[in-house]
Amino acid sequence: MSNSDNKEQSGPGPGDVQSRASRGVVKWFDQNKGIGFVVDGQTGEDVLLHQNILRELGLSSIAKEVELTYLVDDSARGARISEITEVIASEDLLTIADLTADELSALQPAIVKWFDAKKGYGFVIPYGEAKEVFFHAETLRLSSLGEVASGLGICVVIENDGPKAAVKYLFPWTDASQLEFE
Repeated sequence: MSNSDNKEQSGPGPGDVQSRASRGVVKWFDQNKGIGFVVDGQTGEDVLLHQNILRELGLSSIAKEVELTYLVDDSARGARISEITEVIASEDLLTIADLTADELSALQPAIVKWFDAKKGYGFVIPYGEAKEVFFHAETLRLSSLGEVASGLGICVVIENDGPKAAVKYLFPWTDASQLEFE
């Protein structure tokens, strides 16, 4: 028997990767570590989610319990998501499609100044403005983002004006990238 015959009978080698489509739920994601895990709906096992895959969608983080469809690469080193094909918003998550016409017209681009998960709040700076606007962790949770990093581009709807201004809704930039801003 030749070497190549042995290789064929022994199954996939360490460099062999098999891809498949699947659906699962985010178990956790740590923005500082740049990794997290998704519980695979087909196997029930944890699948590695690397931050680079989220960046392809314009995201730096994702909240736990968000449902995803994705391509997963199974290899000798374990299962790893290679591409997210859809982020599925649960009923308690808000999407841009849920906004009223007035809220949609108030949507504006902004940059995250900072967010502290332990404190449960942060600030954004609307594009072209010098003011900082407060946002609460609950606002972030409703958007499907787990955490946001300083400098991340997002879109927001701000309620109130002046010193009591606060972010009412916050969305990943990719959710509103097809909209035109003035």
